[in-house]
Amino acid sequence: MNSTQIPKTAKEATMSHSPHPNLSAGINAQIEKGNTDSGFFVNRMEPGTMIHIVARSASFTMVVVNPEENEVAMTSTVEGMEGPDLWMVMGSGWGGSLMKVGWIGLDAQMRMRRLSGGLLESATVSSFVVLDDPVEATRIMEEAEARRPRVMTKEEEEEHNQRFATAVEELLVKEFDDKEVRNRAREMIGHFGNIPAKGTVVGVLCQAKKYEKLDLAFELLERDWVDQWYFQPPQVAGDPEFMPLNAHRWGALYRELGIPTPNEDK
Repeated sequence: MNSTQIPKTAKEATMSHSPHPNLSAGINAQIEKGNTDSGFFVNRMEPGTMIHIVARSASFTMVVVNPEENEVAMTSTVEGMEGPDLWMVMGSGWGGSLMKVGWIGLDAQMRMRRLSGGLLESATVSSFVVLDDPVEATRIMEEAEARRPRVMTKEEEEEHNQRFATAVEELLVKEFDDKEVRNRAREMIGHFGNIPAKGTVVGVLCQAKKYEKLDLAFELLERDWVDQWYFQPPQVAGDPEFMPLNAHRWGALYRELGIPTPNEDK
């Protein structure tokens, strides 16, 4: 079995990045580190590429399955997650609010979602190498594929989305008598491109209406859309399950409103 380091290109190694004037020196340092450290984007790797990653006391062997979806088959030494299983590489971060989507790099923490359920955030990555072992790569992929969760067909997904949209519309009509308020709610919900975030917005608005803080809720939602969510990819923007930071931000909004979450209000 042969192994090689993943090289940085000359462009990656020498590229200069100007600091962002609206961010703190500490955050700018993290951004610069992420731009200059060795790393790789999963969606730029060839299917079948096998990579061994070491992160403190744990190790991971992943094989790229579907680069466009950042999907890999992976085994690990993490208890309960040994695999082989299929995972979506969410990206890597530095323990704070920054995450480089679809990227794995040195001195950063990997964040991954298992397709069958479960999240993983690793310790900081200390090394990674490409392995040349087609037989083992095939074994990992085949065993992981055998565990692939059933995915909805396009027709089923469209039906699911339509049922969700219908349920939301019925709830808006029930909860908000004022047509202008309903239109404003539809516009806010429409900002988000994934169902978990849309559902979270609906929850905020319904709770705000219950506690007579609807105007403030719209104001804070508009602010957070610009400051927090607009910059995330549509498929994950505002999704509270995408990473802990997203859930924390929604929790902060409820605290700023001074109202309980729907779960706390049961």
